[in-house]
Amino acid sequence: MATFETNNGHTRAAALRNATAIALWTARGSAVVLLALGVYIWTGGADQLITVHVVVGVLLVISLWTIAAIAANSGVSAALVGVAVVWSFVAVLLGLTQEGLVAGEWHWTIQALHLVIAMAMVAWCQVLVVFMGKADATRASRP
Repeated sequence: MATFETNNGHTRAAALRNATAIALWTARGSAVVLLALGVYIWTGGADQLITVHVVVGVLLVISLWTIAAIAANSGVSAALVGVAVVWSFVAVLLGLTQEGLVAGEWHWTIQALHLVIAMAMVAWCQVLVVFMGKADATRASRP
């Protein structure tokens, strides 16, 4: 992670590591909640929970954006960070428009695609964290 000296001599590296860990666990936790809510909604259990599902989805997106911002400041490739952020926008767009994309008996394909894209956001979070560790190791090995 990027290391910057503060006025009191402490580094921000610990704070960035903590923020990254919190965002990663938030992404993982929200994914579990989203999966449970999504399956319940998908099986016709509770359409009134769609708003809760959307709010938790926003939490997942914000978690990814947080990790992406820290990754960008930690030396991770701008292209990799950019793809992760674009992926989050695709997930949001699909989530908000899925009801009108394919109707009838084939609507399940859009729901399944939404599930895969949303769960891949958690994978993007993990990928960015791994690359942040590699960027740290590269910086640490330089003389």
